[in-house]
Amino acid sequence: MNKVKAKGQLQHHFWGDYHASIVLVFDDAKAAQDALNVLDGWKAHKKEPRALEWFGKEEAFKLVKAKLVELGADEKKIDSIAKSIDYGEPFTVTISIVPKEQASLF
Repeated sequence: MNKVKAKGQLQHHFWGDYHASIVLVFDDAKAAQDALNVLDGWKAHKKEPRALEWFGKEEAFKLVKAKLVELGADEKKIDSIAKSIDYGEPFTVTISIVPKEQASLF
């Protein structure tokens, strides 16, 4: 099992109904692609091959936030407005990657 780390940050969207965008940036494109196979609801970033992005409404965000905390993110930093009304504080996550050869064993 391999572990990859990413730095993340959330952007708040106060458009009547609350929405959020989150970007995770990895050391390289391979790490991002490996993590994409593990994270449900995420997609490859449109411009940055080392990054993944997520966008959704408040209810879906609660589930994503819980997963990020499970992966080591500081819960208070994710959607904090302490430093900006538009952006949460930067956080980090560590994602365990199971090689494809081993995935079929589970």
